[in-house]
Amino acid sequence: MTSAEICEHVSIFSKYGQVGRDIGVTIVIFAFLTLSSAGGIGGGGIVIPMLLVIANFNAYYAVPLSVTAIFGGSVVRFVMLVRRNHPNPAVKRNLINFDIILLMMPMALAGTTLGVLINGISPGWLIIAILFVTLTFIAYVPRRAVPWGDAVIHAATCHDLLFLLPRSSHLVT
Repeated sequence: MTSAEICEHVSIFSKYGQVGRDIGVTIVIFAFLTLSSAGGIGGGGIVIPMLLVIANFNAYYAVPLSVTAIFGGSVVRFVMLVRRNHPNPAVKRNLINFDIILLMMPMALAGTTLGVLINGISPGWLIIAILFVTLTFIAYVPRRAVPWGDAVIHAATCHDLLFLLPRSSHLVT
């Protein structure tokens, strides 16, 4: 049997488990996910490096565990936000713009599916390299690379943001 066919999981309370480290990692991930959720980001870019460095997971196990944590957080955020109204009283719709979601989600799900397939067939070093390149790009790409990025950043109110959207009756009411 190859090492890919052997389960490497160790029970947290066995004599071989490292209870202190596991509890510490759980507390640190909880704290960082709380902060990232409060800031409006998912936190996957934080959880994966912590699982790799602090918990000593390999990338093959760290990525799905991170996805599970982010999924749980996303479900909670969705339940909390789904019934809220848009902050601008002139806009008669929910805070979540479901028309934009209908446009975004097919490609997001296709990208996720492709990423899962790549993760399943790639060696650990390639997964780490892809994560490094992706996180570096996200951290260091200048705002000016997005043509309308400065306009969005400098928009002071929801009305200014709505002005940037296309004038379509189903997107902006």
